[in-house]
Amino acid sequence: MIAAPPEGDVHLEILSRLMVMLMDEDFVAKLRAAESADEFLDVINKQEIIKYPDEAKKEETQKGKYRVLAVTACPTGIAHTYMAAEALEKAGEKLGYSLKAETNGSGGAKNVLTKKEIAECDGIIVAADKNVEMARFDGKKVLKTNVSAGINKPEELIHKIIEGKVPTYHHNGEKDESDEYEEEKESFGHQVYKHLMNGVSHMLPFVVGGGVLIALGFLIDTIAGNAGAGSEFGSKNAVAAVVFWIGKAAFSFMLPILAGYISQSIADRPGLPRYCGRLSCHNRRNSFISHRR
Repeated sequence: MIAAPPEGDVHLEILSRLMVMLMDEDFVAKLRAAESADEFLDVINKQEIIKYPDEAKKEETQKGKYRVLAVTACPTGIAHTYMAAEALEKAGEKLGYSLKAETNGSGGAKNVLTKKEIAECDGIIVAADKNVEMARFDGKKVLKTNVSAGINKPEELIHKIIEGKVPTYHHNGEKDESDEYEEEKESFGHQVYKHLMNGVSHMLPFVVGGGVLIALGFLIDTIAGNAGAGSEFGSKNAVAAVVFWIGKAAFSFMLPILAGYISQSIADRPGLPRYCGRLSCHNRRNSFISHRR
């Protein structure tokens, strides 16, 4: 059994690593000969050092506290998020400063910063084009900038943290006053883009999932011989109807999700419950009016 976080693909990484290591017959023989749990784990640790020496060296150099922490995020969470993290980590290594970068990608947050690491670091670089969890950085030196700066000028950002040329961040529970902390003032157009893309990135699963289910409903109805059903095509067959209407229901969430997460991007966490509260009140009002009619 593998105990792993529910998010991400850690279990797949562990399985692939185990498969590589278990191809070594001597390693397998040592595991079978182990007489205690500690001895068993020690065999695995030694084999990992042999198979993955670069990783072991990196872990050894990072046993002390991290002087600089970073959080990277882009609206799609695919390319720039990881490019910025890689650039910052390489720049930290080049400058001789231990640096850990948390990535807020499409698969969720990876390499998450711990409370101990945040408490002990000199400062945090937030290179993000979408909102990230900021409350945990209250009272720390925080430099906010866009993800492109994390890719193109990581050394400059690290120097600012080390030299203490960034303000102390204070979280008030509302939307962060980002201009006060950003390295460069964010243009209005970029703000609109960031808020819009935050909504779109959360909306996409409903659009894609709903579209696939609707198409599947059409396919099932076609296989059932109902291709010429006209306006009822996709819902003539009982199974097709269930799949088709689930897809339509997913599609109906598209605009509320888009609007809700644009609201969250503009007003941070309080924006989403406020939007949902207004939506709930609006729905109750419509329900009341329909009932009276």
